[in-house]
Amino acid sequence: MKFKILLIITILSVLTCLVMAGNMPHLVGLNFMTGEKPTCIIVADFNRDKIFDLAITNEKNNNVSVLLGNGDNTFQPQRTFGVGEEPSAVIAGDFDRDGNGDLAVTNRGSNDVTILLGTGDGYFQKAATYQVGEQPVSLTGGDFNKDMIIDLAVANYKSNNISILAGNGDGSFQNAGTVGIGKGPISLGVGDFNQDFLIDLVSVNNKSNNVSVFINEP
Repeated sequence: MKFKILLIITILSVLTCLVMAGNMPHLVGLNFMTGEKPTCIIVADFNRDKIFDLAITNEKNNNVSVLLGNGDNTFQPQRTFGVGEEPSAVIAGDFDRDGNGDLAVTNRGSNDVTILLGTGDGYFQKAATYQVGEQPVSLTGGDFNKDMIIDLAVANYKSNNISILAGNGDGSFQNAGTVGIGKGPISLGVGDFNQDFLIDLVSVNNKSNNVSVFINEP
């Protein structure tokens, strides 16, 4: 797979979202314990009971908390799984195609990505760690090479690039290739922006105040 820069959109103004008070939902807050300095959360079903669970990265503890849902707006006490240093973001997906939810975690302090393979009962096995760029802060998944297997794209804040890890379909990934980008990429998105049935990438660049769009070439 190859990516080329289609355009860079410079952000010149601040967008404000207004919510009318009359349309505010009635929300009741409940608190559940995680680790120290939680940074990111993902919602998925990790024990195949058709109830949403939570996975949270804990920057100070170098682990991920998983809270299994009870289906009544409450969650079981956290169970933790070790990852790299200063985990910053997490996504869920079935990376080994066994029907169980897996996790991919960026580790900002150790410049790598940890793969945790789910066992279908709310527990995870540490599969592998893959080196990426400096200070990875965000990631997303998509089939970038049309092989029906989930690949990963990782935003590396300090090295100003994106790492692409092609999935092998068994929970492992190929060594990362890189794509140059603006300064301080902090968030990624995917979509077919030119309607050619290939998944493209978009990045928000925190330091250069712009958005980069990358078109996936066949």
